[in-house]
Amino acid sequence: MNSRAVIARLARELIPAPTLGRLVYVKRGITGPRQQLIADLARLSQRVLSPTMHLRVRRMASKVLKRPPVAQALGQNGTQTAKPPEVRLKGPFYFRGQSYESLSALKETHGTLKADMVITSAFLGRHEVLDMMVTEATATPEGYEVLVCLAGSSSEDEAYLKDVTARNPDVLGMLGPNSPVGRKWQSVVDLARASSDFQLLGITGSDDILPVGLITSIIERHRVCCSHDSIIPFATSLYGTMQWLIFSNSDKDTLSPQLIKCSYKLGSAIMPLGAGRFYSRKVMDDFEGDIFEVSQNRLLDDKGFYKIHNSGLGVEYYGVTQGAVLSLKGDWSQMNSFDAILQVPTVKASEFSFEGYDLLRKQLTAPTFERIFGGA
Repeated sequence: MNSRAVIARLARELIPAPTLGRLVYVKRGITGPRQQLIADLARLSQRVLSPTMHLRVRRMASKVLKRPPVAQALGQNGTQTAKPPEVRLKGPFYFRGQSYESLSALKETHGTLKADMVITSAFLGRHEVLDMMVTEATATPEGYEVLVCLAGSSSEDEAYLKDVTARNPDVLGMLGPNSPVGRKWQSVVDLARASSDFQLLGITGSDDILPVGLITSIIERHRVCCSHDSIIPFATSLYGTMQWLIFSNSDKDTLSPQLIKCSYKLGSAIMPLGAGRFYSRKVMDDFEGDIFEVSQNRLLDDKGFYKIHNSGLGVEYYGVTQGAVLSLKGDWSQMNSFDAILQVPTVKASEFSFEGYDLLRKQLTAPTFERIFGGA
């Protein structure tokens, strides 16, 4: 028996098993791959610490371990933001009435685009509803800069992108395969990060309207979160909602036309609605923009939320009074019809026409409100 085997046998006989296990763990951590030790410690920290303390420990550890620094660039509000990734996206890209075969050609002409918020959406058809979303999102008052990034797929989508980018200087568009849908969504997020310097990245469906009132309130809220160096490390990473409004004027829906307020039932969910999510630039850079399941066609946005949640980062929820995500249902192909949503057991739905019209009249621009409700 060699000396190493003798020492191991003596250790098993003389040292209590729990202590011996700890010593073996420490030895493995010292002599083994550092990444495994860090991962084990991170899981332990997340189990025993509060989310706030876990976040502090993570950030302290990243400084102590001296991870390779990320290239920095000065952001719009004087804050440090990571250098946009080198993303290999296929052109053409459409912006301000012109098409560009590559991102480098786009940036050579226009530089890095600047915005408080970039709102991203993947679409296929439904151009009339999409145009309402785009028009509303880019109608913010002075002091709020919003850029909309779109990804379409068909020749009709391409014609729409050429038209809308010529009409609206705050829209950037691209084309890509429609399946898998997750890849399409991730591509438009990649486009936003590669082309733009922003503080917030919004997600919305092509038949969802984000009122100007909601957009400006989220921008203002995030400005407060980033207003002082002492609180920037604890700024909210994701803003989302558990409440939304649905308006349907479809012949296929038994209850239309009607304005319905929907909310996830307490205890049934903690994940916010997919539309109306706003991710901070800091967390988008930490995750390298990876928030969609690129191989899937459904449940695409679970990934982004769970990455936030499992990292112990801050999620802030807003209600319809702070800003109402408005989902429009009509006689077009859609993943979730009006009647189907009303039958989901985890969703509470109630008639909300009187209060809802009053809220939306205040939150939407007048042209969008009249376009949807006919001046009701």
